[in-house]
Amino acid sequence: MLNLDSVSNHNDLVLIGNWLLLKPAGYNCPSEDLEKEVIQLGLPQEHGTQLRKVYESYKEELKEKVRNNMHKEPHGTVVDSSPTSLTFQSGSQVYDVSMNGNMMNQFKTDIENSLSQMKELAGTLPNNLT
Repeated sequence: MLNLDSVSNHNDLVLIGNWLLLKPAGYNCPSEDLEKEVIQLGLPQEHGTQLRKVYESYKEELKEKVRNNMHKEPHGTVVDSSPTSLTFQSGSQVYDVSMNGNMMNQFKTDIENSLSQMKELAGTLPNNLT
């Protein structure tokens, strides 16, 4: 007999299953590591093995689903600037940001620091990413 508790538990299991498969796929986790982790978390060996097999079978589809579901901010283009304001366009929207001189200098410094950190991170990544 089906009751609300079993439906809720089923939905919870589906969410947990999605999380267990999508998170590792998003980080390109080896299937053997996934199996070891879920067994360490208390899943019986035979269930961990089955989960690994499902993950191996659908890994590329899971990775594609993760890629397609990532939130992407639209690209912004600066269209005008002055010492106290910045106008940029993103998609069909135009934004005007006005700040006093000190705030604008801090904003510029923050952006430069972020770019520098991103360049450093990029330098640590392997060149042969697929």
